[in-house]
Amino acid sequence: MKRVHPDFARKMGELLEREELDKATQQAKDAIQYWANVITDEIGGLSKGEMPFVIAALRIVADAYGEIDPEVGTMAEAFLGAMKIDAYAFVSKR
Repeated sequence: MKRVHPDFARKMGELLEREELDKATQQAKDAIQYWANVITDEIGGLSKGEMPFVIAALRIVADAYGEIDPEVGTMAEAFLGAMKIDAYAFVSKR
């Protein structure tokens, strides 16, 4: 079954067109929080030994997306610099 994810970029673009900056900022936060949750849900509980591999893989994926279009990497860095986003992670006792 294919997952259907929200179209945050389209919604944020519409808000920016209407100059609703506070709502657009909240939309960006919601999008980042959503994707952080999706990724951590998928990864699940990790043993401490697996963590370096996951961190390296996430950085490789992030870099690859940034190389496709450097502007998206710049936007991601701007989001990270401007917003506080909570992420959860847990370590299994295995």
